[in-house]
Amino acid sequence: MPKFRVQYKQKGKIQTKIYNVKTQSELENKLQSQHLFVLKITPQSSLKDKLFAFQTPKTKEILSAFYELKLGLKAHLPLNLLLENLQTHTKNPFLSAQFAKALFALNSGKPLSLSFKEAGFSDFICSMLEIGQKADMLGQAIEFILIELKNAHKNRKLLTKILLYPLLVSFIMVIVFLGITLFVLPQFEVLFANINAPLPLVSKSLLFMRTLVLDYGYFSLLSLCGIAFFTYRFYKTSQKFRCFMDKLWLKIPYLGAVLHYYQLSQ
Repeated sequence: MPKFRVQYKQKGKIQTKIYNVKTQSELENKLQSQHLFVLKITPQSSLKDKLFAFQTPKTKEILSAFYELKLGLKAHLPLNLLLENLQTHTKNPFLSAQFAKALFALNSGKPLSLSFKEAGFSDFICSMLEIGQKADMLGQAIEFILIELKNAHKNRKLLTKILLYPLLVSFIMVIVFLGITLFVLPQFEVLFANINAPLPLVSKSLLFMRTLVLDYGYFSLLSLCGIAFFTYRFYKTSQKFRCFMDKLWLKIPYLGAVLHYYQLSQ
């Protein structure tokens, strides 16, 4: 449930209170019934919202929401009412919070494109909304948004199918590698020890990997998860690092070509 920090004046003193309400209109009705002199309303992020920040909406969910927005505009419904309905009926908590932020910014007097930008929608969606409003062709702009979302959804499904086979092969290779290092190599180690012969370099390196997995398995797994998390966060925040990683991905055999043609199809 959205949270709002309300600053109001009562009995000559400025006070602050947190309200938990479903929509901003419900908050305004509550404040009006309490006869408060409101100075400022600020949306607050709850712990639940921060947890759902990692649950990004699927393209299909965004597509469904914009279909509803398109139908509402055809019915000549007010934008703030449409966004309020989208906030209420959207099942994805992250997407619902995005529409709530866009509604709050719109009610604060900001343009629709800027409201969606502050809510975290893509640059393409915000640009099309800005063009649509300036040209008084918002319905046609949303049509272009729907076309782009449809193509992105179709291409993403195709990309998943293409990458499924190499991912499956890689997973099987990891399982086979772990099976050899954990169960097969110890038998050879005993055999070489019985004949007093030194182990080959390849066998020594594989045994070192076995020791690493057995003795430091959890630590290695946590380290890899930590590196992956910080790499992802850094990728989202740093433009230079994002460009570096994108160039690196494109140089990987097979995967680079797939990603290259995927972007071209977009």
